[in-house]
Amino acid sequence: MIYYDLNYNEDNKIIGSARQSGAVAIDGSTMLVWQALRSFDIWTGLQVQFEPVYRAVFGCS
Repeated sequence: MIYYDLNYNEDNKIIGSARQSGAVAIDGSTMLVWQALRSFDIWTGLQVQFEPVYRAVFGCS
């Protein structure tokens, strides 16, 4: 079972519950960063790598 939540806050209780029940739970942090990078590309024509931005925003890899 997979649970996908667009919410990306750190203390998301629903994601925690889904993981405890054995589901693969995915939060919205990856989509948030990809959308930001795509918007930046559209507006500036510049492409930025995903990992450094994700780490800077969420403090992990």
